[in-house]
Amino acid sequence: MKNRILCLSLIFIVSNVGVYAQCTPASATHCDSTLVLCSLDELSGYTCSNTSKSNPTACLPCDGKGKADNSSWWAFVANGGEQSITVTFSGCHNPNGGIPGGIEVGLSSSCDCTEQIACVTNCSGNGGLITMEVKLIPCKIYYLWVDGCNGDICNFTIVTKSFHIDLLPLRKISRANPKTLCKGCCDDFWIQNPMNPCPLNYEWTIDGSPIQDKTEKVNICFLDEGTFSVCVYGYTLNPSSGNICSQTNTVCTTVNIDNATATQNIDEQSIHIIPNPNDGNFILQVEDGFQINELKLISIDGKEIDIQSTRSGMNQFNIKTKNLESGVYQLKIMSNNKLFYKSIVIN
Repeated sequence: MKNRILCLSLIFIVSNVGVYAQCTPASATHCDSTLVLCSLDELSGYTCSNTSKSNPTACLPCDGKGKADNSSWWAFVANGGEQSITVTFSGCHNPNGGIPGGIEVGLSSSCDCTEQIACVTNCSGNGGLITMEVKLIPCKIYYLWVDGCNGDICNFTIVTKSFHIDLLPLRKISRANPKTLCKGCCDDFWIQNPMNPCPLNYEWTIDGSPIQDKTEKVNICFLDEGTFSVCVYGYTLNPSSGNICSQTNTVCTTVNIDNATATQNIDEQSIHIIPNPNDGNFILQVEDGFQINELKLISIDGKEIDIQSTRSGMNQFNIKTKNLESGVYQLKIMSNNKLFYKSIVIN
């Protein structure tokens, strides 16, 4: 008889170890302390049990029903669109000796429970399933909680079905001066944001070595002659860990640097845009001896913009445009068979 009891005890212990061994990713006791997952799919297949500790932090009651007792929390960044979350539970027992009732499940977009997305109480037995069909906003953080009815401890498994949104591919890199540069010269490089649903960071590299600027436009100076490969890719970050959640394709361009001196860079310092940023009307000011032969304004996609240019002084021009959209433009300046580009920000 003792041997049988011992065997049953071992079976119970092994069974529960199997359940708890799969409790990854770990839950949190409070909404604001949970780690944020890159997507809801990371929770699919999660198997665990309710905590036995009193932790009444779930968004309960909801619709006048339920009471928080032993809550567990997870957070994730939504891919967006239609999502399905199903929680199957069984083997419930009440540590206080009461009749098992099951679990309660909910989803919120805020830790103060003021933005409740879904809430289901199923306190009617020691086994069953709860499914929540929800429509989520891309890139927004959501908080999922599970609680035992009256403190019940149940084995449960989370299964998710989500609509995955891939990042749109990056297009080619644009340059202010696509010709061969002189040693010691600088150039602007930018990538046109492909209107992804999530804001992107950018990783720029020169021959595989990253540079610090993480924006969609960078200015790079080349101190040595030779041929260089400038590349960039976009990515989204996990706001909790800082790790990369998703990444775009990588695009590159080749830059040739000759051994000429940086006289052009010195000439560029003679060109001033006032103010910058501006509303599309600005002053072009140059220093003595700088002759302007031609002016053109170019959009980020290479289109020429109509401008009205009038000389207002020996070294000054008034530039006017109409109905320009916000963004970065390039002022193309021809001077004594030399070509210069100046970046202009329209706000």
